[in-house]
Formats: sequence, structure tokens, C-alpha cells
Amino acid sequence: MNPIGRVLIVCADPALATEMTASMVGRGYELVPVAGAREAAVKLSTEAFVAVVLDLARTPAADRDALTALHKERGGFALLGLEAAGSLSPATAAPLRRVPWTLPMGFLDRVRA
Repeated sequence: MNPIGRVLIVCADPALATEMTASMVGRGYELVPVAGAREAAVKLSTEAFVAVVLDLARTPAADRDALTALHKERGGFALLGLEAAGSLSPATAAPLRRVPWTLPMGFLDRVRA
């Protein structure tokens, strides 16, 4: 069966590519893993892809910026970033960055007190 499209995944972790392969193949896509942004740029200049999936947790900021610029310049593919979800466990210290719901009035004042 021919794939309906090819997806390039930029990730330093082979386990992530392995995990995604079954899901992508099941949806009719071919997954092409590369280890870094330079290899991705070469592939994008010589092959066609419907999407590029970028592991944001393991890709340096300069490489992310380079791929974003390449996406703006060439287009023709969707650019998706994977960001690891932070732990919600109270045992793990972390700053509060994003909350998917609206905080009640006065919440921050009570926390500061």
C-alpha cells in the first residue's frame, strides 16, 4: 500500500520515532526519522514531505529557528512541535507556566499571603 504522505520527524531520541511509527503507518503515512536540523534541511531540499514533526525538548533553539525559517521560506509542509508536558505532581518542583482553566478572583493574593 502506498503511503498518503511522508512525515519527517526531527528527534535525537530513536524511541520517540519508534513510538510514532506504528501510529503514522496506521494512518497511512510514512515516517522518516532524522537526528537533527541539518539532516532535516537536506532531506527537505531533496524530498517531499507533508509535515515535519520537531521534538522541541531536544532540539536547540538555533535549530528550531532555522527550521522555522525554512518553513516560512519554502512552505509546502506543516511544521509541528512536540513539547513534553510538565509534571503536575506536587512532589516535582516547577514554576507555574500555563493553567488550562481560569483562576478564581483573588487566587494569587491568597497564595502570596
